[in-house]
Amino acid sequence: MKLVSVIIVTYNSDELIDDCLHSLEEYNDIGEHLEVIIVDNCSKNAHSFLNKINTTYPYVKTFSNNNNAGYGAGNNYGIKKATAPIILIMNPDVRLKEPIFKRALCKFSSDLEVKVLGMKQWKSKHSKGESYFCDCLLSDFYTIFIQVSQVNR
Repeated sequence: MKLVSVIIVTYNSDELIDDCLHSLEEYNDIGEHLEVIIVDNCSKNAHSFLNKINTTYPYVKTFSNNNNAGYGAGNNYGIKKATAPIILIMNPDVRLKEPIFKRALCKFSSDLEVKVLGMKQWKSKHSKGESYFCDCLLSDFYTIFIQVSQVNR
């Protein structure tokens, strides 16, 4: 049974996705209970891009959109394909730096009022970022967990 589904929407993200997926592998502290879903939003080389992912990371589920309806639509598509009750929305330029899944599961199970968790953003190894800062030129990546057990997919 999957406990967390990670949704990553990509668009011409060939150079970013490998490090992202590697960090998920490295810091997966829930093993086979983690589901990873990539939704490609009509990249120029989507077929070869997704084939490479399927070869390198055979456990990753990949889907390709025929048109790019935007980031939100890509995430909604991935959420509909997800099987876990908790969703992690993640951009391809995000790199995990420590295990996070057990802590998120613990928080959701210990406090039923919690429905969304945001994570800290770091600019570098020693410099915290401000994940709530909205200047799209400086802050173009974010990660969020959503508990969807009561949401209709």
